[in-house]
Amino acid sequence: MIMNSSGSPGDYLKARSVSVTTGQVSGFPNAQTPANPTEPPENSPFAKTLEALLNKGTETDQKAPKAVTFSKHAAQRIEERGIDVESGDVIDRLQKAVNLAHEKNSGNSLVLIDGNAFLVSVKNSKVITAIGNDDVQDSIFTNIDSTVVG
Repeated sequence: MIMNSSGSPGDYLKARSVSVTTGQVSGFPNAQTPANPTEPPENSPFAKTLEALLNKGTETDQKAPKAVTFSKHAAQRIEERGIDVESGDVIDRLQKAVNLAHEKNSGNSLVLIDGNAFLVSVKNSKVITAIGNDDVQDSIFTNIDSTVVG
């Protein structure tokens, strides 16, 4: 519980106030009020600081996903199961699906393309494994946080 010097709870909180509309501060001996009290709230130092904090990291921390690659295991499964990824636009659709999953901050995503399933590490833009159309029907997929139909 917060108490002031007189020992009564809550008085301390009542003495501290910042006007949301004007940005004026009261209750502090060193409080600074805006130079122009009629300044719109969105131009106040508080609003500018808050906006900078909210925007921090939204663009620079989210790196664009790399081109999709295949792990050795996935390449083996693609070959064993006869999954055709070279003809048509499968790779482009897979890349678009990974980009969508990346935008939603997914970790591991199940990407479904033409009945085939690709388990993808979105962070690494790497296909971990692939399951052909015939085997998808009775499969259980675990440790995924998103599914994208491409």
